[in-house]
Amino acid sequence: MLIAVSRLHHVIYLPGIGDHRPWGQDKIIKLWRIFGVRAQFHIIGWADGEAFEPKLERIGALVDKLAAGGNQVSLVGVSAGASAALNTYMIRKDKIAGVVYVCGKIRNLRGVNLSYYIKNPAFKQSLIMSDANVAKLQSADKHKMLDIRAQFDNIVFSRPTIVPGIRIKKMPIFGHIPGILMAITLYSPVISYFLKKRAKEASV
Repeated sequence: MLIAVSRLHHVIYLPGIGDHRPWGQDKIIKLWRIFGVRAQFHIIGWADGEAFEPKLERIGALVDKLAAGGNQVSLVGVSAGASAALNTYMIRKDKIAGVVYVCGKIRNLRGVNLSYYIKNPAFKQSLIMSDANVAKLQSADKHKMLDIRAQFDNIVFSRPTIVPGIRIKKMPIFGHIPGILMAITLYSPVISYFLKKRAKEASV
């Protein structure tokens, strides 16, 4: 008799600048379990002075670890973390079921205040990489991605960051931080449903 093996759906949550202080995000995403996904907060360390490349290698290694045994793995990139999510996807396409960007910055290097780059050099390196990776995305890649953003974002402006072909979900809220909070709370069912649907497609 065959015994069905229960596979888990892991979500790696990649936060934005200031990730050394989660401000409750790490606790909120644990509640996503009720929607069938297990999210974990991964500190990137944008401001610690380390180059982005080793940070990317660690995220990739985490994907490998979580995917062991046939488990599903997805990414949620928030603000600056969206660039890290895209870059991780590009090196682990075969192991990542879906990607959600929340108020995310994945392109347009010049559209960022220079002070962010000075304090968070790894962010600039990640954004340079993700800007180049955007041009490499195929339609099949874009199908696995969802862009959730505020109606108006005072930090990450919409038009320069939109990638044609990636579906967009706009929330009826104004502001960067309020948008992030709304996304990971009220829109958590939307995020979970999208990722679970992409995971189901990947397993067929």
